[in-house]
Amino acid sequence: MKKFLYLSVIAAVAFTACRKRPNDPVPVKLEHFDLVIDAYNGNKVYSPLDTLTSVTGHKFRVKTAKMYFSNVNLVMADGTKVPFKPVILMGMDGQAVYKTTHSATSVVVKGDVPPGMYSGIEFGLGLPTDVNHKDPTPYLPNEPLSQFQKMWWGTNDGYIFAKVDGNISGDLNNPASLNVDYNYEMGTDAQYKTLFIAKNFQVYQNAMGDINELLLKVRVDQFFYSPTDTIKPELTPVAHSNISAEAPVANKMLKLVQSSISAQ
Repeated sequence: MKKFLYLSVIAAVAFTACRKRPNDPVPVKLEHFDLVIDAYNGNKVYSPLDTLTSVTGHKFRVKTAKMYFSNVNLVMADGTKVPFKPVILMGMDGQAVYKTTHSATSVVVKGDVPPGMYSGIEFGLGLPTDVNHKDPTPYLPNEPLSQFQKMWWGTNDGYIFAKVDGNISGDLNNPASLNVDYNYEMGTDAQYKTLFIAKNFQVYQNAMGDINELLLKVRVDQFFYSPTDTIKPELTPVAHSNISAEAPVANKMLKLVQSSISAQ
């Protein structure tokens, strides 16, 4: 009898311990979310066939626009940072999931986040020091940090944070007067910067389709000028951050690329 009573008490204690208490937090169901990064020319998706006009009246095209986004966090309205992805490379094919609602070059990165109101997105343009100096050789060809992405300096400087190249020609009245290829490769540890882009949006519960989505626009038409700065690629067509004589122009170009990014 005593043994039976003892076992009954143990069972009752175990049942009470396992029973859900009224104040226990309810697990939050994460919702699917898409972060879309795409190149834009003004208000329209950029095509490599687009011809742009510089502030000096020269025509130019952007053939390559690749850049790293790292430590990407979605920021909730109360300030809570929701980790989304550690590293994203805009411009790579292997990581892109193409949609008919975006251009063929858009990078669509999928994740799961809590529902609720958000106030913006935080990310570093480039790579933090601990990632920047990783060996690129172990990564698969379609991974962001792979040497096959051609974003590695090949030296102790680590990775190229952003790469922009293309062609610039003469002005509209005399297009044959100039034909220059430009190339800018930017980024060292000192240039890594965390950016916050304010944008109010909501992640809905049980959302259907692509409603839970944030678009980052990279305005290629603003690569060479902003309200506070200008680069004339016809005068300085080549600049690399890891070459001291070229670093001032390359670092200015990186700031212009940073300022070209907005959220919608």
